[in-house]
Formats: sequence, structure tokens, C-alpha cells
Amino acid sequence: MNNWVGLEGNVVSAFGSDVFGGEMSKYVLYTVGARINAGPSRRRITPWGHALVGGAHLNPQVAGESKNGFALQLGGGADWSYNPRVSIRAEADYVRTQLYSSSQNNFQVGIGAVIHF
Repeated sequence: MNNWVGLEGNVVSAFGSDVFGGEMSKYVLYTVGARINAGPSRRRITPWGHALVGGAHLNPQVAGESKNGFALQLGGGADWSYNPRVSIRAEADYVRTQLYSSSQNNFQVGIGAVIHF
């Protein structure tokens, strides 16, 4: 939206081993929310923070419970500008999900590339 505030979406997926007689375990976290940069994105290193809400989808389904639940993702990181089109990102997040009538509190850490349009 501008150099300081933006709209962000995030999708995280993971796959596990066979459970319950050959059904593969799968996890998808999907969130959307606000992102705040700690300065203009033209600097060499740009710290940022975000607050995202959405949902989580988990297979296999447990009897009497939904595969879907609420998700909250709070965290931040920094983008290091490699060149005007590519940045390297490091981030850490607190992730809270509500699945199977109970809540889960986790952390995730990631490193990746950002392509600027």
C-alpha cells in the first residue's frame, strides 16, 4: 500500500508419514493480514513485522472433529536487498492454531527469496 504498511498473505504446507492404515498426514496453514516495515524498502536491510489471521487444514480427519481450524501468526524478520529485484528474507513467527477442540502453540523459522515486481 506504501513503503511502511502492506497487505500480506502466507501459505505454509507440510507433509508427514503414513498414519491410520496408509493415509498420509498433510498440513496447510493459510493466513492474511498487515505487514509493517521499519523504514523504506530501498534500504539495504529492512526489518519488518506482521500480524496474520486465517486457518489451518489438517489430514487425517479425526471422528467427530473438523479438518479445519483457526490460525494466528505473529512475527517478524528482515529483508536484505541483494539487488533491486531480489531480496533475501529471514523470519521467525509464533503460530497458534485451534484444531480438534484444542489449541497448539508453535514457532516457525524460515529463510527465502523475495522477488520484487
